[in-house]
Amino acid sequence: MKKGTRLFLALYTGFAVYSVLTFFFGNTGILAMKELEEYRDKLYENNRELEKINRQLSVELDALQSDPNLIRLHARRLGYFEEEERVIKLRGFKPDAGYYTIGKMITFRKSGIDLRPLFRAISVSMGIIFYLLTSGGGRRKIGTEKKHAD
Repeated sequence: MKKGTRLFLALYTGFAVYSVLTFFFGNTGILAMKELEEYRDKLYENNRELEKINRQLSVELDALQSDPNLIRLHARRLGYFEEEERVIKLRGFKPDAGYYTIGKMITFRKSGIDLRPLFRAISVSMGIIFYLLTSGGGRRKIGTEKKHAD
């Protein structure tokens, strides 16, 4: 095989290895896209939960704006009582604080490692190995020199 052809094939091999590694394992490769799809699904589910919480809070807000008995109940929960009411406190009993669920915090953890230098090193190494393997077939034994026509 000619030296130029071997060099071209070695460069092509390096390029092909780099392309395949980047396609599957790169920052915008197939595995990264899978992670983004999982993150998108988590965001979608979280958004649905937040919409459900929002609907519940809207119903409660409407009730608080129109129902005086509900306002009294919430005031009692906060410790406000009317003058004629008596308060009985039981030792060891704590009423429900009535906290609201505010949803989850969804974060995306992107890998901080840039794999491109590693991919470059692997692809250059593969190109060099390919070049050396293809040039090894052209070795001659000592004493079997090719005769030139003068």
